[in-house]
Amino acid sequence: MNTIVHHQPLTGGLSWNMHVWEAAWDGNQVWDVPATLGGTTVDFQLPDVPDVRALQFKYNSTSSATGQTVWEADDFIRRAFLAAPNEIWTFISSARVLYTNPSPAGAIFHAGDVLTVRVITESRFRGGKIFTWNPYDPTNPSAYFPESARDDASKTSTFQVTLADWMIAGFHLKLMCPGANGQQDVWEPDASNRVWRPCDGNALWLKSGQNDVRSQPLAVTSCALELLFPATLPGAPMLTLLDTTEGISLPLAATATQPYAGDRLFQVAAYAVNIYPGASYTVSTQNNVENPPLSRPFPADPANAGVTSRFVLGAGDWISDGQGTGLAHAAFQRRADAVHGPGGRGNSVLLLRQQRTSPQSAAA
Repeated sequence: MNTIVHHQPLTGGLSWNMHVWEAAWDGNQVWDVPATLGGTTVDFQLPDVPDVRALQFKYNSTSSATGQTVWEADDFIRRAFLAAPNEIWTFISSARVLYTNPSPAGAIFHAGDVLTVRVITESRFRGGKIFTWNPYDPTNPSAYFPESARDDASKTSTFQVTLADWMIAGFHLKLMCPGANGQQDVWEPDASNRVWRPCDGNALWLKSGQNDVRSQPLAVTSCALELLFPATLPGAPMLTLLDTTEGISLPLAATATQPYAGDRLFQVAAYAVNIYPGASYTVSTQNNVENPPLSRPFPADPANAGVTSRFVLGAGDWISDGQGTGLAHAAFQRRADAVHGPGGRGNSVLLLRQQRTSPQSAAA
C-alpha cells in the first residue's frame, strides 16, 4: 500500500522533496519523492513496499528564488513504527512520526490547561526541567517547567505543564537539567526533540532519549540478539548495553550458546536485551575481544523490536535475517591473526563485507 505523509513545513515559497531509502539489510533502493501542496502541509506518497518500517526518510527544500537546496540534519531521519499506516504526520525539527490526525475534532485545549508529563529517567534528568518551544511561531516563544514529583523506585519524574496561548495548538519539548557547581547544563540530543499535539491528550509518558509521546505507561521490551564468535574463545563474550542519553551501562551475559551450523569453528551466542523501544542504545563487547572496540546502535531495526539483531565478532555492521540462524548470508573472510585468545592462540574472526546506504551518500 502507499502511505501518505503529511509534513508541516516552516515557511512557504519552497519546493519540497522527500528522500527515502531502505535499511541496508532490506536493499539499496533510493527514492526522491516530490511534494504536493495539501493546505497547511506538503504531502508525499511513500514507495509501495510490503512493510514501510524498512524505509527511512528525511526532507530537503529548494528556494525558487536562489535555487539553493537545504537538507534536514540527520538528527531528524524518520522511520515508521507501524508496518502499513494509511497516513502519517511529521514536523520540522523532530523525528517524531504521528499516525493519527494531530488536531482531531473535539480535542480542544485552552490557555491554563495543565498537561501531566511522566518521564522515565534513570538519573540524567532527575530534578530537571522540560523545555518547550514553538518553532512555527515567529516570536520564538519558549518556557521551562520544573520537576514537580519524583519516584526513584520507578525512576519516574513528573512535570506539570501549564499551557500558554502559543502552546494550545501544539509545541515542541525536550528534557534538560541545569548544571550544578559551574558545570554546563545537560540537554537531550536534538534527535530526542518531541512534538505535542492535541491528539496526545493531557496525560503523557516519555522516556529520556526517545522522541515519541505516549498516553499509556511505558513498558520494557525484551529484544533478541545473536552473536557469531570463534569457538576457540573460552566462552561467549560479555556485552555492554549503553543507554546513550542517560549514560547508564548494563552488562549482558549470553543466555545460551550453540554450534554454528555453517562452520564448526564458530558458535552462536544468544542474548536477551531489555530496552524501551525507540530510545537510544548501543551494544559493545567487553574484555578487549574486539580490537579496535566497536559500538553498534541497538537494536538493528529500531522500528521493529521483534526482529533479532545479529552481528559477527570483529565486524561493525548488523547482519540481515536469512537461512538457518540468519548468519549464513553474511559475506565474510577469516582472518586468523586478527584476534588472539588466551595463551596467544590465534582465533578466527569474521569481517563482514556489507554495503550500507546513508542519506549523504545516496544524495550525492
